[in-house]
Amino acid sequence: VPGAGEGAPAREVQAVATFEANIPMILRFLVDNDLGGGRWMELPAGAYSSVTEGRLSGAQLEVVADAAAARAVPLDEEAGSSVPPVRILSIQTLADADGALGAAAIALAVEGSARLHARA
Repeated sequence: VPGAGEGAPAREVQAVATFEANIPMILRFLVDNDLGGGRWMELPAGAYSSVTEGRLSGAQLEVVADAAAARAVPLDEEAGSSVPPVRILSIQTLADADGALGAAAIALAVEGSARLHARA
């Protein structure tokens, strides 16, 4: 690459290789185990234990398992290509002129259900 000014020495271009250390561990796990975004995974019975205290996520079900036990459900199987039901949470709040909360209502609907899943 030529230098910045007339008579300036040329600059050498250096390329930096990308190493696996630059990839987040969760993404690496998903790629290494053929688990794409939104894919279903399967754990054999007895290969995991449910977490009840000290949960680390907001997931509906949190388990501890050996990563080698996890298996991606193939997309050509019916379960592997299915999409979980959509959940819709509706929240309504009413406030007075001073901004104080007067009332609140919450409803949870699950796609395919005729009734509300939860209401408060």
